[in-house]
Amino acid sequence: MAAHRTRLEELQGDPAMADAKTLEKADTDARQRLTEAEAARKAQQTQQARHEHEQQHLHARNRRAEQTSRALAESRQEAAQAAERAGLVPRYSASPLAAGDVSALEPLALDTARQDLRQAVTHRREQLDALLQRCAEADRAGQAHAHAQALRDERSDEAEVRCRAPRAG
Repeated sequence: MAAHRTRLEELQGDPAMADAKTLEKADTDARQRLTEAEAARKAQQTQQARHEHEQQHLHARNRRAEQTSRALAESRQEAAQAAERAGLVPRYSASPLAAGDVSALEPLALDTARQDLRQAVTHRREQLDALLQRCAEADRAGQAHAHAQALRDERSDEAEVRCRAPRAG
C-alpha cells in the first residue's frame, strides 16, 4: 500500500497532472461562465421584453393624453360658446378651467373652479326663470287687458245702439 501511495504522489506531482488539473479547472470555469452567460442572456431578454412592453404602454398613454387634450380643447370651445350664449363670458374667462394646464391644478382648486361655474350657471338660470315668469305675467296682463277692452268696446257698442234707437214714448 505504501507503494501505491508513493506512486499516487508521484503521479499527482507530475507536471502533466498539474496541467490536467488546470484544464479541469478551466473546463469547470468555462461551464460556469456559459451558465452565467445563459442566465445573463435570459435576463437581458426579460428586460428587453419588459422595455418593449413599457414602450407600448407609453405610446398608449401618449395617445390617450393626446385624445384627452383634444377632448379638453373641444370641451373648452363648447363651454366658451355656451358661456357666450348665456352671457357668462367674464365668469368663464376668469375660471382656471377656461385655459391653462388643468392637470397642474390641485384637486381642491379644480373643484372650486367647477363649483364657481356651476353657481354662475345656476344664478343665470334663476334669472332666466324670473324673466320667463315676468314675461308670462305680462302676457296674462295683456290678455286680461285685451279681454277687458273687448268687453268695454262691446258695451260701448250696445250703449250706442240703445241711444240711437227710437224711444217709445
